[in-house]
Amino acid sequence: MFKLDTGPQVNVISKSELLKWEEKPAVRKCKTAVLDYSDNRVPILGLEACRELRLIQRLNMIYKSPIETPELILKEFADVFTGTGRLNRIVKIKLKENSVPHVAAPRKVPLAIHNKVKEELNNMVD
Repeated sequence: MFKLDTGPQVNVISKSELLKWEEKPAVRKCKTAVLDYSDNRVPILGLEACRELRLIQRLNMIYKSPIETPELILKEFADVFTGTGRLNRIVKIKLKENSVPHVAAPRKVPLAIHNKVKEELNNMVD
């Protein structure tokens, strides 16, 4: 399984995977490993390979999404804005002046209940 990524001009594949192919393309050894957020190696098909294999298609059209009003957002995601966790006041979020955005992988168990889940699993094992 490959990650399709139209940004790179190269393909990244493991040697073991390449040995399974009948036709062997020209290859070069790479000293840089491509890793995901869990430090697993990621095979990548770059732009040219994606085009040649017809995995991507260029669309010559522009889609303009409808303007979303706060009311439409509240209606579409009503479950998020009601019930447990809903705050009955306006909240202001202040960011540090030179803060840098960071994306973290989703947790398998939410941090808020992590200790309870761990405790329950320990009870089940005992």
